[in-house]
Amino acid sequence: MPVADDFEALLESPSEDGYKRHVERLRSEIHDLRREIARRAPESSSPKPRTHLVIGDSHSDPDVPNDRYVWLGKLVREVRPDVVVDIGDWADMGSLSSYDKGKRSFEGRRYHKDVDHAIKAREVFHRELRGLRYKPRLIHTRGNHEHRIDKATDEQPALDGLISTDDLKVKDFGWEEHPFMVPAFADGIAYCHYFASGVMSRPIGGMHLASALLRLGFMSCVQGHSHTYDHAERTRVDGSKVLGLSVGCYFGHYMSWAGSQANAMYYRGIVVIREVESGYGQVEKISYETIRRKHG
Repeated sequence: MPVADDFEALLESPSEDGYKRHVERLRSEIHDLRREIARRAPESSSPKPRTHLVIGDSHSDPDVPNDRYVWLGKLVREVRPDVVVDIGDWADMGSLSSYDKGKRSFEGRRYHKDVDHAIKAREVFHRELRGLRYKPRLIHTRGNHEHRIDKATDEQPALDGLISTDDLKVKDFGWEEHPFMVPAFADGIAYCHYFASGVMSRPIGGMHLASALLRLGFMSCVQGHSHTYDHAERTRVDGSKVLGLSVGCYFGHYMSWAGSQANAMYYRGIVVIREVESGYGQVEKISYETIRRKHG
């Protein structure tokens, strides 16, 4: 007997047992209905964990061949990341350096050579990506070395309109371009060439750099700039995890301006963050030598 007819009959001959039977029947009907709704409902599609590949400061320099960018393109084909982040200082822009201007080491540097070499580095990198069956998100956070161009036009107004960061053609290769000191966000992680330590906008640094990123950023933060590697993780009270990461650099040559001790501190390689979800993932280091041996 349908539930409605059963209820009508109960009203004609009310009894305590009858009401109990009716309530139990209603509960059974509701249980069966919930099961049917659950069976017919589409399966909930939780976001698939993603992979980020982060390129540290790579310093394309006219005095150094661009071979490492060919290897880098091959690595991207192998890893198949959903997001590729160029953390900045892809272009070294030594011709605009204020550190060694007027010194013997500065002789022969030219703006057009710096720009052309950085563009060729992107060309050989993207050549290796031809034929990919998917399109990763490409993020470029401008570094202080690319920012030398903006700084030069600010300090020498006569250069305004003659040189520009547009000369590097970053957007022409399909990269999102984020201005110097402006973070980019992907899957809950903040990326920037470096993060400010305070109101003076000096870069976060020091022995416990990654922990400082978490302490000052209040979320997962990834930066370059220092050329060193550091990694820290914290667990929030709700159980969610955050990470702080300094990704090192991607070049094999010696930086003469830094000296031997600083060069020895550099982490040279690429960082891959796998299973990225809600601002956290599993960090993997791939050394420069490993990439060179495999793809060089």
